[in-house]
Amino acid sequence: MLTKFDYTNAETSTVYNFNNDVAPMSDLDITVTQRTDRSRTKSQRHGIYATFTYRGEMEIHIEGNLNADSAADFVTKRLALAEALFGDPNDGTSGTHPTVRKNGSLAIRLDGQTEDFLCDVSIDAFSGPVSWDASAHGAYLVTFFSPDPWFVGASTSNKYYWS
Repeated sequence: MLTKFDYTNAETSTVYNFNNDVAPMSDLDITVTQRTDRSRTKSQRHGIYATFTYRGEMEIHIEGNLNADSAADFVTKRLALAEALFGDPNDGTSGTHPTVRKNGSLAIRLDGQTEDFLCDVSIDAFSGPVSWDASAHGAYLVTFFSPDPWFVGASTSNKYYWS
């Protein structure tokens, strides 16, 4: 279903390729909120006045597994994932204060599509628990936040709703 899921860090330009042999994805869930104004109540009557409904922000949740050859290799790959997502806290850029309003951008390619779907994102959540019974691999979960409710085609600039 997904042939590409790449994250590019906005400050460091590091590209992390999800959904490959190292970090295969198991779940992709994209949700978009709806913004409806419910504050326009009818005075002394039941109900509210209808207002326009707008699409709100988009959340992109991914889950997968980080695979490694050994426990030491797993630690190296997990640290590389965290650094790709957030940057190096020692480099004076990502460690001191943000320099851009986004963490990065996504480039997604779906089966049958002729162009990548792009969107700017911030990272809302990251989890990568370490389990002692499986020292050479572990699960990860990342939630990306996009202020726009759509993806943009890389070559056509068309907007695409996923959800």
